[in-house]
Formats: sequence, structure tokens, C-alpha cells
Amino acid sequence: MNGPEHYAVAEQIAMAARSMLERATPNTNIDVQRQALALAGIGQVHATLALVAATAVQDGYRLGDFETHDESTRAWKGAIS
Repeated sequence: MNGPEHYAVAEQIAMAARSMLERATPNTNIDVQRQALALAGIGQVHATLALVAATAVQDGYRLGDFETHDESTRAWKGAIS
């Protein structure tokens, strides 16, 4: 899984967790709330991996690795558009 894919998964998971928590009421089963929070944690891992990948792309660009930069830049543009 590359950085843009991690970014997309993190975004999807964040929306799913938010939806679960927004539907929660004081009477919602505690297991549902725990599942939403666990889901949010998994999303955070994907977001962190996306950040690591984006940083690596930037570092490659600074070091003159333009071939990697061009390929990764196209992938990132697709992920965030």
C-alpha cells in the first residue's frame, strides 16, 4: 500500500468512525462506541503512514530523486483531489 492509498483509507475510516459516533446516543451499546474508537485508531495508523510516505517523497525531491518524486506526486494528486 502506498502513501496515497493509506491517505484514502484513513479518510474513509475517519468518516465511518465519525458516522458511528454521531449516531450514538446515551443508550448506545458501549461495544458500538468502543468499535468506533478502535476504528478511529486504525484510521490514525493509516494517516500516520500516509504522512511518513509524503515526507519520504519530499525528502527524495530535496535529494534530487526526481523520478520517484514525479511518480509519487502523480499518486498524491490523485489521492487528494
